Amino acid sequence: LRENAPQSPQYRGQLDEWLAVVDAYDRSLAIEDNVAVRSSRALALMNYGVDADDEARRAEALAEVERGISSDVRDPRALLNYGSVLTLTDPPRLDEALAQWRRILE
Repeated sequence: LRENAPQSPQYRGQLDEWLAVVDAYDRSLAIEDNVAVRSSRALALMNYGVDADDEARRAEALAEVERGISSDVRDPRALLNYGSVLTLTDPPRLDEALAQWRRILE
């Protein structure tokens, strides 16, 4: 629903599911730190933050992405998620997103 009807009552009623996903990622990370899981958590936070207009969640997601980028992460899934988060910023950071996605091919 998010991609096709983000303002629909059906999707808006499920926004809290993003937070449940974040909680699941938190439980996973408590067992073992994993960059792919961290990046997926960041994307879930950003999706929630954008759709619920929650600046704190958007900032938390972006901070995680910037930490990953600065630590030179090479995991393809993490790079894909980092780029996706960067496209959801306001304004979208498309050049930076493309740079992350290009790193997957290196």
